[in-house]
Amino acid sequence: MHVVAPLSQSCFIDRDIHDDSNNDGKSGNDRDLPCNEVLSVNYQPILNTTTARMIYDNKATDIVIEFIDHDVTLTAIQDAQYKQVTRLINILPNNTKELSDLKAMLNTLRMDIVNNKDTTDSIVQIGAFTEENASALGTAHVTAVNAILKEFANGEAVAAMGGNAYDQAKATILSYASPAFK
Repeated sequence: MHVVAPLSQSCFIDRDIHDDSNNDGKSGNDRDLPCNEVLSVNYQPILNTTTARMIYDNKATDIVIEFIDHDVTLTAIQDAQYKQVTRLINILPNNTKELSDLKAMLNTLRMDIVNNKDTTDSIVQIGAFTEENASALGTAHVTAVNAILKEFANGEAVAAMGGNAYDQAKATILSYASPAFK
């Protein structure tokens, strides 16, 4: 990997925005690698792709790294969810801090799906973040995120986001339905 930036710029690379390598609670801002050096980077793939981020002068550019020979084995429901989140990650721009943070949270949700972990915490976190930053994210992006959250939410997530008893029961029932039924 060789990322070139003007020497006057503050530049570094977060080699994997899914991993919080400096343990500051934010996975998309780690100073893992410097710019302007030729580097060999070893990745152990978990997903079909991972995303590195070059950060320079308070701007960010994502670098998608695809692992050609790596297949992720998922159930039909997990596969549909994985593809839906991946599609959203790929269409979101990365031109504001809020959008970069949202993409990092969506990547965490995607990792939860692959690792067969409960997605409730990620859904609640993304929902709260989207609500707090709606104006900075833009209506179209908020609508796209909310559509995914609505589909993925179970009774626990709906309760945490302030849903009433009916909404909680509905989400619980729908969480057991196949994607085609929803």
